[in-house]
This record gives sequence, structure tokens and C-alpha cells, in this order.
Amino acid sequence: MARLEKQIGSRLNNFEQVVGKVAETVNVNAKMYTSHDHPFTENIIRVPLPDKYKSPPIPLYDGRSNPDDHLEVYTGHMVLHGYPEEIMCRAFRNHIFDSARR
Repeated sequence: MARLEKQIGSRLNNFEQVVGKVAETVNVNAKMYTSHDHPFTENIIRVPLPDKYKSPPIPLYDGRSNPDDHLEVYTGHMVLHGYPEEIMCRAFRNHIFDSARR
């Protein structure tokens, strides 16, 4: 079992080195995209979602109203419930209709 773990660790290390070289070639931050294709840094991703997280009961932003008003309501709800900024960042895109993201 220890031998298998060592082999897997070695292969993972080699893979990470190859990904790093490719990232340097195309000039991207490879660590930012290691789990999924998202715009978040490792510092934002590593904060765990609280077990009792509930999405704010506010309408999704559709692009027709003032975005500052929507952001204020969203932020107010998240702060009221004590969610850290990292969770606010990750959850925010779930409060915007696809059509408003463009």
C-alpha cells in the first residue's frame, strides 16, 4: 500500500510540474483553475461553505433594475447571517440570471 501511495504521489507531482510548465507557456495562473473553471483564487475557494448556509431569499438580478440596489440587498442579507466575504463572492453568481451576466 505504501508503495502504491508513493507511486501516486510521484505521478501527481510530475503532473503538477507539467501543468505548471503549460501554464507558464500560456501565461495563466494554474492554481486558480485546479478544481473547476471558475474565476476565484485559492483563498476564496478554500473557505468551506457553512453547513447551515441558505441562499438569500431575494429575487435574482435580471439586468433591468439598478445593480447597486441588488448588490446592497444581497450583501446586507449575507452580512446579517454572518457569512464571510469569501462565501459572498462564491455565492453571488447564483443570484444573477444568465442573461444579466452578459
